[in-house]
Amino acid sequence: MPLRWACAAVLGVMSAAAQESPGSITGTVVDAIPLFIPNATVTILSPVERAISADAAGNFNIAGLAPGTYKLRVQAPGFVSKGLEIAVESDRETSLVHVTLEVKAQGPCVGSPRKPRISAQKLPAGGNPQVTGSARLETGLGLSDLTLTLLLAGTSKIIAETSTGKNGKFQFEDVKPGEYDIEASFETSTYTKVRNLRVRDHHVLEVRLTWADPGLCF
Repeated sequence: MPLRWACAAVLGVMSAAAQESPGSITGTVVDAIPLFIPNATVTILSPVERAISADAAGNFNIAGLAPGTYKLRVQAPGFVSKGLEIAVESDRETSLVHVTLEVKAQGPCVGSPRKPRISAQKLPAGGNPQVTGSARLETGLGLSDLTLTLLLAGTSKIIAETSTGKNGKFQFEDVKPGEYDIEASFETSTYTKVRNLRVRDHHVLEVRLTWADPGLCF
C-alpha cells in the first residue's frame, strides 16, 4: 500500500474515533405514587463497573460513558432492586425520566415457632418420594410467600426451593431418599429450620409448620 494511502487510512480511523464523544444516562428514582426516592444507588454492572448515588431529590447523572449498551442496577433500602439495559449514543444524553422501584413486601407477622408435625404415608407402587406440607398460624391462617428451602441434612447445599401458596401449602416433588433439612424464610429472615427429615423410597413426607398467633403487629 502506498504511504499516502496508509496515512490517509490512519487519519480516517483517528477522525472516526474523535467523533465518538462520550454520552450520559440521567433519570429520577421514584416510587409508585410517584414520589422521589432520595440517595438511591445506581450501579453500572457492565461493560464497566461504576456506582453513584442519586441526590436528595432522586436525580442521577452518569456522564463520560463511551457509546454502547450498559447494564444497570437501581436499588434503595426498603425497595426491590431493578435491572435495566440502556443504549448510550455518542455525545447524547439518554434520559430515563422516572425509574420506578416497588416497595418490598413485608414478611409474615408470626409469633414463636411451634414444634413441627411430621408424618409419612406410603405411595402407590412406583410413586416417587415427595415432601409436602403447610405453613400456618395456630389459628389456621395459611402463610403465603414464604420461601421453603430443601437442604441436604447438616449442610448448606440447596436441593430445591419453593414458595407457599395463598393457603400456606408447599410441595417438593421427586425427592431422592435420604436425610434433609427444611428452612422457612422470607427475604433475609429465617423463621424456622426443621432438621434431619428422613425421606424414604415410595413415601410422601408431610411437614406441618406452625407459629403462634402474635396478636396485633405492624
